[in-house]
Amino acid sequence: MKYKKEIIRAAWAGAYGFHEDTKTRVHPTQKPIRVNSFVIEKYSNPDWIILDLFLGSGTTLVACEQTGRIGFGMEISEKYVAVTLQRLADMGLRPKLLTG
Repeated sequence: MKYKKEIIRAAWAGAYGFHEDTKTRVHPTQKPIRVNSFVIEKYSNPDWIILDLFLGSGTTLVACEQTGRIGFGMEISEKYVAVTLQRLADMGLRPKLLTG
């Protein structure tokens, strides 16, 4: 499969700068949901499963929900696992925590 090279531009000021989610940011490198949603929607098929091995605050899983994808994520920090579970629960979802 051949892909066309494309540059995606998004205004994001990083960990310490200003962006639209500054007041709701819970992780130092949390990305805007709209960026993850755009990439997932543009570069995946609706029947694909999305995997994020460095989940952080769960933005990828939120974007999966918004784009109708199934998502799985892994995170080593218990603090951010709790943040992700709460973000998803606040969306009316019933996320499953798998350990082992």
